[in-house]
Amino acid sequence: MAEYFSPGVYVEEFESSPRAIEGVGTSTGGFVGMTVKGPTIGAPSLVTSFADFQRQFGGFLSEFTHGEYRYLAYSVEQFFINGGTRCYISRVVPEDAAIATAKAGILSMRAANEGKWGNRIQVSLLSTNRRKMQLIKKESDTVYTAKSVEGFREGDLVEFAGEMNRISAIFENTVTFEKKFSADPVDTAIVPKKVLYSVEMDVTIRCDGDAETFSGVTLNPTSPAYLGRKLSGSRLVAAAVEPSDALDNPVSVILGKGVLSGTISFTGGSDGTMEAVNAGVFIGEDNGPGQRTGIQAFLENDVASIIAVPGVTIPEVVVALISHCENMKNRFAVLDIPQELRKTNDIIEYRNMVDST
Repeated sequence: MAEYFSPGVYVEEFESSPRAIEGVGTSTGGFVGMTVKGPTIGAPSLVTSFADFQRQFGGFLSEFTHGEYRYLAYSVEQFFINGGTRCYISRVVPEDAAIATAKAGILSMRAANEGKWGNRIQVSLLSTNRRKMQLIKKESDTVYTAKSVEGFREGDLVEFAGEMNRISAIFENTVTFEKKFSADPVDTAIVPKKVLYSVEMDVTIRCDGDAETFSGVTLNPTSPAYLGRKLSGSRLVAAAVEPSDALDNPVSVILGKGVLSGTISFTGGSDGTMEAVNAGVFIGEDNGPGQRTGIQAFLENDVASIIAVPGVTIPEVVVALISHCENMKNRFAVLDIPQELRKTNDIIEYRNMVDST
């Protein structure tokens, strides 16, 4: 409101008609539904093309396995075909869906999320020894001076003449080993014939054409290359590693004595059954930031301007979606018509029933 500081006549103009409702952009969508794979907890995932959707969430679902709940992938495809530029996906799964798992020795793994897609994960282990250490002087039975200790850390395993040993301490170029070597490892030559080799492995995770490779992995928990630490960066699996003080090749510790390469398969993953699907699956739960599911996950997203749960006409889900949009005040709901409604008048009546404008 204007402020007046002296007497006089002032004219103020006001709009006499209601302001027009500003249009809402439709280039950013939000979708809730079932997919082949993908996260089911936390903020919805950004997708910028249908190819990106396929990479993150897989392709089309089968009518035979998912029935009326299979339409999310089709909707996302049409969204981009019709000019959409980006969308966010909140994946849901039936209540009896299961995560694929695998265990080998001290290594326990599970797929990143629910679904039988996880049964196609293959984890390959291969023993490697890329780094070398030359010992140039013996100080005592277990203490030596090395020409260089670059690339080695306390706790690392080394191999010399087929014998395993562990570095227990490093101070400058002085290296202390866990036990005495059976053979003399000292070699002062410029081009040494006797060297210690690092003991490590390469881990490759594959699934449906997607591959992740982690090189130079060890079982030394103090190392940046520790198996548990390396696998924490995987998009495909989550892993837990039990402590091990074995003086043995890490592949052998996991796969069995004397084994230097091998593959671990996953089992137990399930898409669940459609009988275990209910309104709550799509509505989701509000367990706080980073832990929300279903429609509730979009409480963490303030950029989606349209929200849909493709193919789902369960009344409780429809009401929850409309309420979400009304509460957020920056988006609108796109609803499907129940398949049993065939007549125009019935469809109009349904629309009027759910219309909240």
